[in-house]
Amino acid sequence: MSKTRNHFLLISLGLVFSVMLITATLIINTSFMLYDDEGYVLLSYREFIKGKRLYDDIFTQYGPFPYIYHWIVSIPLPAPLSHLQGRGLTALHWVGSALLAGGIVFRLTRAYASSLLAGLVTFSLLWQMNSEPSHPGSLICLILAATAYVTVTAFQAQKWWLLAVATGVSAALLLLTKINVGALFLAGAAAGALLVTDWPLRWRRPASMLAGLGLLAVPWVLMGTRLSESWVLILAVQFSISVAGLLWITPTHQKEWVRRVPPRCWWAGLVGLVGGFVVISGAVLLRGTSPEALLRAVLIEPFRHPAHFMIPLRWDTALWPVTLVCLSVVALAGQELRRHGELTRMTRNAVFTLRLAALAVFILNTRTLLTTPGVGAFTHYALPLLPVFLIPLRTDGIRQPLIWAALLALPQILHIYPVAGSQMGWGTFLFVPLLVIGLHDLWANNALPLPGLRRWTPRLLLLVGLTQVALLFQTGWERYITSKPLGLTGAEGIRTENHARLILRLMTLNASVHADVLFSRPGMFSYNIWSGVPTPTTKNATHWFWLLDDSEQAKIVARLQSTPRSAVITSRPLDDFLASIGISTAGRLQSHLEASYKSLLERNGFQFYVPLDSRAAPFGLAECYLPAAAAAPETPVLIQSLVALNGRPATARLSDINHPWSLRQTYAAPLCRITLEPINSQGTAFGPPVELPAAGDLRGLFRLRVYTPARPPMEQLNHVVLELLDANGAVLAECVF
Repeated sequence: MSKTRNHFLLISLGLVFSVMLITATLIINTSFMLYDDEGYVLLSYREFIKGKRLYDDIFTQYGPFPYIYHWIVSIPLPAPLSHLQGRGLTALHWVGSALLAGGIVFRLTRAYASSLLAGLVTFSLLWQMNSEPSHPGSLICLILAATAYVTVTAFQAQKWWLLAVATGVSAALLLLTKINVGALFLAGAAAGALLVTDWPLRWRRPASMLAGLGLLAVPWVLMGTRLSESWVLILAVQFSISVAGLLWITPTHQKEWVRRVPPRCWWAGLVGLVGGFVVISGAVLLRGTSPEALLRAVLIEPFRHPAHFMIPLRWDTALWPVTLVCLSVVALAGQELRRHGELTRMTRNAVFTLRLAALAVFILNTRTLLTTPGVGAFTHYALPLLPVFLIPLRTDGIRQPLIWAALLALPQILHIYPVAGSQMGWGTFLFVPLLVIGLHDLWANNALPLPGLRRWTPRLLLLVGLTQVALLFQTGWERYITSKPLGLTGAEGIRTENHARLILRLMTLNASVHADVLFSRPGMFSYNIWSGVPTPTTKNATHWFWLLDDSEQAKIVARLQSTPRSAVITSRPLDDFLASIGISTAGRLQSHLEASYKSLLERNGFQFYVPLDSRAAPFGLAECYLPAAAAAPETPVLIQSLVALNGRPATARLSDINHPWSLRQTYAAPLCRITLEPINSQGTAFGPPVELPAAGDLRGLFRLRVYTPARPPMEQLNHVVLELLDANGAVLAECVF
């Protein structure tokens, strides 16, 4: 029976893993964020893998560990790290984080339903992973989840050396990925160590006071220069209330709180921390990074970020009433635990009521969690609710590892400062297993009024969790079937909204035709990867206008000036967004771009610029020439465009840009005459035109002309695309009007 049950559980785990991975892959590969942080990190990984020196040659805002990690991962790959491979890694990190969150619950409750619920909800909360493929955020989540799982397991097995070493190594990896995340992890781990270590009797109260005061001070030290911002001040206050509530309901002076960890074990943690630093730092130093550049990038430059770029969290107005109710119950519960060691019936009922109310709100907002406002709402209310869900209702041996896990999780919510974007999910996902354990206590303690409710509530919640994953799958599938593959190098199978897809293809096409060096504002480096055109230097920053100093900008200007065939891609929507949050692009490099370049083409606010003296012709733009009013009735309509080809074209057609891509008109001999004239990048012909269908493959640049008696739908040209196809129907070129 035991073997059968184990086999069933393994099969179930494999099924859950498969469903999550398929869903994650669908979601990640059916979106592309046009601000393109993905291109920035991916290009920096590729430059490092090729042998460039991190920080000295390569600009990055992140520590060296993600670079060592991706270097190791790329060793067996037959080609350079691509968008698809980076997204595959992100999907694995996403699923792994969710499964480990479920594992934490299983370790502390041995309840399969609760564990599965935690995994499903964590997976759903982390849906924002699709916005930042290849970003270190997904790797950070995996490290945090793995550390919490390993240390909770070590705590239960009383493997204190493993607990200490895992904590130290993880701190090193996080510090060398993003120093603020690593510092927050160290703050939580240090507070936990002070509370659970078997100090001499006279040290215990000072250790507990130091743990509390140190943790309470974290937001005020971290965000001290920005407390005049209302959202920052609210975050600091809410964090302090949550920490105070957690410590208040955790009376470490009582007999039930047995300090178990031997103090000497933390020497192993220190060895793990130092060892992690030495190995990771040594690896990049051996690859040429200078100690000065490493020190500056890891310890100094990160403090510049909050001063320039912030995205605030917009707090709900209902937060304060909820906080007041939660704080009142936590204060009462803590007082009773400290005086009597247990809760009165009235307080237990109040705790049950609050948890059930939160559960009801969660169920009613199942779909909302899968939106940015939903993740924001979870971030708002997780802080005041966490102490309520951790009020002890029973003594079963899980109290100390549970508090340890909470102390690792709680500081991570400050990761949303200074940018409350995808960081909201990354900073709060470890709250999910803690909240689920609090829900598990409801039916484990017979808090629900009817036996049927106790039996069916976990199943209902599982259904809610499965529904969230199903909704994510549905979203990914709908995006998949209503979009076309991007078809660019290393991103062939990625799909995105069709207008965005055409922008990406149009800009990449012109970069490959017209540029020997390609720059962009802000830094959108996927275009460089897809087109194969290098950046001016390897100091590639998204917001180069404040991240790069004057000397680094001067080198980019010099490279652009020395390259006659240079090009620049800009985005008016992204420029407008930066202006709306007070970010200026002014500076030496921006002045050069304004004075030295002209627009070659524009599509939905994205512009392609070439030097003022360039004679480049725009590729991928179609024009329609109607016969003059006095022309003979049989005079054909001319549709013309410049294209790049590699194939054997046979026909052309007009189809809708958006799904279901309705066919408007087909152009083929003998009803239409279609020619392809060889040209150079300036649009100058150098050979006779070829009539379609072509007798052989055509490679290079051509002027496409379609002569047709059928008048195209002039009023809808902005919504159609001209496609050139081979005899099998494969699209060889696309042109927008």
